[in-house]
Parts: sequence; structure tokens; C-alpha cells
Amino acid sequence: MTPKAAEANRVYQRLWRKNNPEEHLKRQAAWRLKNPDSKKRSALKSNSLEETKRKKKLWAENNREKVLLSSRRRKLRIRQAILDAYGNKCTFCGFDKDQRALDLDHINNNGGEERKKLGIQTMNDIVFKLGFPDSYQLLCRNCNWLKYLDSRRIGQEVE
Repeated sequence: MTPKAAEANRVYQRLWRKNNPEEHLKRQAAWRLKNPDSKKRSALKSNSLEETKRKKKLWAENNREKVLLSSRRRKLRIRQAILDAYGNKCTFCGFDKDQRALDLDHINNNGGEERKKLGIQTMNDIVFKLGFPDSYQLLCRNCNWLKYLDSRRIGQEVE
């Protein structure tokens, strides 16, 4: 089989699996019943963790555009899920004209503490992994800035 034909076959198989998920699962289960030792064989073939990491890193270096595109799509999906979960509008003023102007905000102003506790991640990743907790809200950029200025004024009065 030529490389071009093999690629066409892979594309066809991917589309078929996508369009026939139930049938694919049935065939997969039947194959596993007929081939119970397949997991053992694949475990014997598997590389060490370091070798797997090396291969992934090499693939990512050679496919930089695919990695960047995948990362952008993932970030956009997470952002849209967050916007949907928190109502697609500013909690304070109700602004909903442009989603690009909406920011995720810590209600208790404890973002620094949370990032230290959970490790270095983007706030969107944290909120997505935690399942959209109530300790966050959407604010438009203006309201977010006003909230920041108000917290600074309160801090100055205490000192």
C-alpha cells in the first residue's frame, strides 16, 4: 500500500469511527474478547516513561503548528464553557455586548493564594478543572478595574 493510500485509509477509518461510534464500540469489544492477550503484548512493547516523553517532545517540536492550533482551540473551548457557566454577562452592570471584554474575577480577591496552592496554571484552567465554583464571577473590564480601585482605597484607609 502506498503512503498516500495508507493515509486515505486512515482518514476514512477515523471518519467511520466518528460517524458510527456504537458500531465501533461493539467491534472493539468483540475484538478484545477474541484477543485477550493483546494488552499483555502491548505492555511488553511499551517504552519506558522517559522514552515516551522523549518521543512526545520530539513530535511536538516537529509539529509545532499542530500543537499551537490544538492549544488555541482548547483554550477557546474552555473560555466559552466558562462564559456559558457564568451567564455570558457582567455580574455588576450586566454588560453582554462583546465577550472579549468579559474577565473572570475572584470574588474574594484571593487569586494569588489560589495559584500558589494549585500550582502555576491559567485561571481558566483552574476554574474549568474545579467545575465552575461559586467563588468566581464574570466582570466587564470596567467593573473589574473599578473593583480593583475600590479594594486599593479600602486598603489605604486601613493603614
